[in-house]
Amino acid sequence: MRIIPNNYEKYDTDHIVKDDLNDLEIFADISKMVACCHTPKTKKPFWHYRFKDLKQMDDTIKRAIESRISQKQSVIERRKERSQGHDYQVGDFIYCSWGYDQTNVDFFKVVSLKGKQTIEIVKVQKEYVEQNGAYGNKVQPTRVEKGQPMTKRVGKNNHIALYGFTYGSKWDNIPKYETDKLFGH
Repeated sequence: MRIIPNNYEKYDTDHIVKDDLNDLEIFADISKMVACCHTPKTKKPFWHYRFKDLKQMDDTIKRAIESRISQKQSVIERRKERSQGHDYQVGDFIYCSWGYDQTNVDFFKVVSLKGKQTIEIVKVQKEYVEQNGAYGNKVQPTRVEKGQPMTKRVGKNNHIALYGFTYGSKWDNIPKYETDKLFGH
């Protein structure tokens, strides 16, 4: 049950902002110039203010409604982005670069697609394209699989959470820098 003080009545906001995304409910006692704002599922008010005059109250309500509409539009856009799915294909490589005071690179291969947002990947071995000792090495993936396939969800911008500390993205066919084994591995 909502907490609405006595003598408060529902305040019509159509004269301030009229929008289908507005789901805020305003309750006010105009004689005392006080109002409270509720979102659809809240018991306690989102805000509860006293105002100098009706104009200040309408301005505050307008800012609250515009902010709520902006937030709801952002949610709609994010949901639309997620529903579009990813652009991975079977056979694509994913890489991640990680490490503290050193750079490690891991490669994965997409082995199957499981819907709009889920793929199955397997870790693959890497080969050295260029070895420069203390100056690091350039590595690229091979087709030799190591380990068991893993199911992963594809996030925003085609990023995949691979470990608890790093994300992977589609490999751009350019060998990646990795710290040499003698200098930090």
